[in-house]
Amino acid sequence: MRTIEISMKKMSHIENVMGLWKEGFLTNEDVIAWADQQILIEDEPSEALMDLSVKGPEFCSKKPWYEFPSAKTFSFSESFALRASKLDIENNTEIECFIEWLIDASMCEDLELPEVSFGYNVDHYAWNFQLAIKYFKENIQELLPNCRDRANSLGAQYLIKP
Repeated sequence: MRTIEISMKKMSHIENVMGLWKEGFLTNEDVIAWADQQILIEDEPSEALMDLSVKGPEFCSKKPWYEFPSAKTFSFSESFALRASKLDIENNTEIECFIEWLIDASMCEDLELPEVSFGYNVDHYAWNFQLAIKYFKENIQELLPNCRDRANSLGAQYLIKP
């Protein structure tokens, strides 16, 4: 029974790291380095961990769930924090991608959350993308410090060694 518990714990770490990668918080190289580090400290590394080290997250993410753990799905607020913390607010292409994600992802979320309210306000200007970008740049700054803190906390929490 203990072996199953340990294996499940190790798999959840892979799911968490893959979730951070999927959100853009970690690069391919970050994930491979993490997998390499885990292999060195584990007595019996899993096949999934070995695949992640050798083939990388892009390849592993395309495998079916029964061959490789699925990436963790973060809440809207967690995803917002992870994505916003990595955003280059001087790069309009990045901002456009973020806005497209934000408008869709914030729908049906709790309007009491500042990031959801922000998403709805950005959506209000979406009929003119230049206005949406302008509003975004003028208002994202007040959300960024909390986003960075939360993203760093999530990264630290999920990258802790088993």
